[in-house]
Amino acid sequence: MQIELKVNTPSSTFLKNPQDSRLGEDILLEGICLMNELGFEQFTFKKLAIQIGSSEVSIYRYFESKHQFLQYLFAWHWGWMEHKIHLSCASLPTTTDKLNCSLRICLGQNTTQIFEVKFENELQQIIQNEGFKAIFIKNVDEVNKLGVFENYKKLIDQLVNWVIEICPNYPYPNMLITNMIEGSMLQNFYAEHLPRLTNSLNGKTQSTDFFMSIFTLTIQNYSNGNK
Repeated sequence: MQIELKVNTPSSTFLKNPQDSRLGEDILLEGICLMNELGFEQFTFKKLAIQIGSSEVSIYRYFESKHQFLQYLFAWHWGWMEHKIHLSCASLPTTTDKLNCSLRICLGQNTTQIFEVKFENELQQIIQNEGFKAIFIKNVDEVNKLGVFENYKKLIDQLVNWVIEICPNYPYPNMLITNMIEGSMLQNFYAEHLPRLTNSLNGKTQSTDFFMSIFTLTIQNYSNGNK
């Protein structure tokens, strides 16, 4: 098992980059599968060591804790999403086209594989179900200063810049983009576990259509001078 694409991740999310060795890749790939299967609370490095046929100590050479491992997955996911957006949208003719394409990718609707990344679906499930736990921690300010969330913020910056280019008088571009992405993950979670809190059609969540309709109407209203 090998990762076909290496994604830049902040050095603060690891002790030794798992993308640089075969054992590290096994830790990363099997860790994704195991965390997706067990959930963050039940996931441990001891269980992962058994899964990969190695020692728990060897995993601690790469990550100081399972929370740092989750932060690494968070950074890797959003770094990959930025790369995917670049490959999918760079040739589109207008900023509006690029933004619409990018949003659909971030909301999970665009499933086009530019090239294969193993366990991408499992990683997306982890970010949906566990990703907020990488951010909502007591020492988030200190962690943020270390650059842990830089890949996510970089992606948000790109989308926000496109919103400003399309509709420069819209005053809440950052809030709009982050609420679309994070709200979609929350609605997908509800659709799977608490369906009375969301809307679905034939068992499938309608979160992408919902948030894209909000985005379109919001930008149209401000572009037409309506607030």
